Amino acid sequence: MSRSPRPIQSVERAFSILDVLAGEPAGLSLRDLAIRLFLPPQTVQSLLRTLELRELVVQAGRGAPYRIGPGLHRLASDRPSRDERGSLARVAVSNLAKDIGESVLLAELSGRRAAPLAQARFEQPLAVTPDSEGFQRLHTMATGKVLIAAMPATARTVFVHGLNLSPRTPVTITDPDQLLAELAVVAEQGWAETIEEAVPGIAALAVPIPTTGDQVPAALGTCLPTARYSAERRPELLAALHRYAREIQEIWQELA
Repeated sequence: MSRSPRPIQSVERAFSILDVLAGEPAGLSLRDLAIRLFLPPQTVQSLLRTLELRELVVQAGRGAPYRIGPGLHRLASDRPSRDERGSLARVAVSNLAKDIGESVLLAELSGRRAAPLAQARFEQPLAVTPDSEGFQRLHTMATGKVLIAAMPATARTVFVHGLNLSPRTPVTITDPDQLLAELAVVAEQGWAETIEEAVPGIAALAVPIPTTGDQVPAALGTCLPTARYSAERRPELLAALHRYAREIQEIWQELA
C-alpha cells in the first residue's frame, strides 16, 4: 500500500493563512491571525512576508490588517499566458526599436528576476542587448526598478531586503535604504533611469505598462551606449516609451 505524501509544513501554514483571510474581507491583524492559526506571531509574520512578495496578501501600512491581495485573483483568472502577451506585443516592441534606433526590452517580474516577454535589437554600431545574468540583477536595470516600484510600499521593502544587491560596477546601488528611496521616486515619476549601473558605458531607460485591476505589472525599456544618451535626448525616448507602452496595454486589453 502506497503512503500518502507528507504535507510540507510551511506550505500548509501559508494556505491556512489564505484560507482564513479569504473569509475576512476587512482583513486581520498579525496578532489576530496568529491566534486564529494557533501559531507564534513570528512564524505568521515570516509567512506573510513571503506571501506579500507575490501580492497574495497585502497590508496598507505598518499595523494595518492583512487582506487577500490581487496576486491571488490573478492566479484564479483566465488571463493570457506570458507567451501570448509577448507574442502580441512583439510587433510594437520591434517598431519602437526602429523608431528610436535602439534595442528594446519588454519584461515582467518573475520571482526575483525580470522575465523577458519580447525583445528587439536595432542593428547599428555599439548596439546593446541585455544579458541573461542582468535579468537576475533587478537593482541594476531600469526595467527592474520599474517592476519593483510597481509593488505596494510594504511589499517593496520586503522584496528589496531579500535581494542580493551585489555590485556590477562602481556606481551600482548596494544599500537597501538608498535603493528604496530611489524606487519611491520611480513610483512617483513613472519612469526609471540607470547610467553605468549594470555595465560601464551603458545607460537604460524604462516605463511601466499601464495596468488596471489584477493585471501583472510589466515594464518597457531601452538600453544604449552612454555616448548616445543624454539629458537632452531623455524626453524624446520617454515619449516614445510611454506611447508604445499605451499601445501594448491596448493590445492586451483586447485579448482580456
